[in-house]
Amino acid sequence: MERTWFFQFDCSADNDGFFAGSNLYRGKRFRVGAWEPDGLRVDLTGHHPARCIVTLIELEAKKSDVWMSARKYLPEEPEEVLETFRDYLKRVIRECRTTADPRRPALCELERALQGRGIEIKTAGALREASWIQPMLEELPVVGRDGLRPQYLRTKESKVQVEPESAQVFPTRGTGVKLDQQGAKALLRCLLVLDASIRGLDHSNADFRNFRVKAPLRRSLRDRGENLSELMRFLGRDESNSGLTLDFESILRETAELWSESKPGIDTERVYQMICRYFPSALQIRQTDKMSRIFSDPILADFRARAAPPR
Repeated sequence: MERTWFFQFDCSADNDGFFAGSNLYRGKRFRVGAWEPDGLRVDLTGHHPARCIVTLIELEAKKSDVWMSARKYLPEEPEEVLETFRDYLKRVIRECRTTADPRRPALCELERALQGRGIEIKTAGALREASWIQPMLEELPVVGRDGLRPQYLRTKESKVQVEPESAQVFPTRGTGVKLDQQGAKALLRCLLVLDASIRGLDHSNADFRNFRVKAPLRRSLRDRGENLSELMRFLGRDESNSGLTLDFESILRETAELWSESKPGIDTERVYQMICRYFPSALQIRQTDKMSRIFSDPILADFRARAAPPR
C-alpha cells in the first residue's frame, strides 16, 4: 500500500493554494515545541520493510525564509513529534465520530498504519505560491537535541521506542568523541565553510571539491605551525577512514582562538553553537556545489552579522 495524507493546520487563505487538491484534513491546532507548522504530510509505502515518513511543512513567501523556517524543527525530538501527532490524530478521529465525518475511516486507517512501522520524522519548506505536488525547496531529517543520526521510530502498543543506533553523526562536547565517516566529513565541511565566512574570506566561486583543498583555514594552519595542533590533525586526516575519535574540545578551543583574532568575543561556546546550527546544512553539501551558493546560505549571513564588530 502506498498513500499520502496532508494536514493543514494554519488555515490562512495564503496557504490554501499550496494544499489545494490534496487528500486533506484542515483545522485543529498542532504545535511542535514552541512552533506551529503550517501543515504536515504522511507518506506510507508498502515496500519491505514498510516505511512511514511524517514531514512537518512550513510555507513562506521568500526562499530565504523557507530555509530558516524549515530548519527550526531540526533540534526537536523525533519521538516527541510522533507522539504529538498521534495525539492530534486521536482528537481528530473523536471529532469525526461525533460529526459523522466521512473522512473518519481513512483517518482510522492512518492511525492503524502508524502502529508497528519504521517511522522517519522530517521537516520541509516550500513557497506558498507552489503546490504540494512539486518538490519541497528544503527537506531534512529531524535530528533531535543531541544531533545523532536520524532514527527510525517504531511504535508498539501505543508506546514509542527508539531502535538502537550506535553510529554518531553529530559531535557532542568532549575529548574522546567518536564520529562515523558521515559525521567526520560534515564536521570538516562545517569548519572550512564557517571559517571562511566568519573571517570574511568567503569570495570563492570554485566548487567545493576544489575549495576544500585550498580553503583559507588550511592556509592559516600552515602559517601557524603547531599552535593549532588538533585542528591540523583533523584537517590532515585520511578522509577514506570509516570514522575517527577526536578531541572535540581542543578543536573548539583552537577554532575560537583563530576566529577571535579578527572577531573579538568569539569563544568556544559560540563556536559550538555555530557548528550545531550549521551542521545539518554541512551534511547536504556535495562536492560539485558552487561555493557562491554555499556562502549564500541565510544561516551564514546571520553568523556574519552577529560576528561583525559594533559600529
